[in-house]
Amino acid sequence: MILAVSAKISLGDSGRKKEREKINQLYIEGLKEYKARNYAGAIELWEAILEIDPRFDPAIDALSAANKRKQMQDALDEILRFE
Repeated sequence: MILAVSAKISLGDSGRKKEREKINQLYIEGLKEYKARNYAGAIELWEAILEIDPRFDPAIDALSAANKRKQMQDALDEILRFE
């Protein structure tokens, strides 16, 4: 009985580790996209993180900032289109 419980815990920890690694990878990729001013790309990556872990605060904060930047960029593009 103890062996079965131990195996379940180990498998669970491994799954969480892989999940955390995926989240970190997506977050870093999002930062690179944001730095390159590809806000739509960053938003997509950070939204993918929140599908995995809706409480990952760095992605929540970054997503908010990227959405604001994208709105400003879209508004500026609209203004420049009419000039």
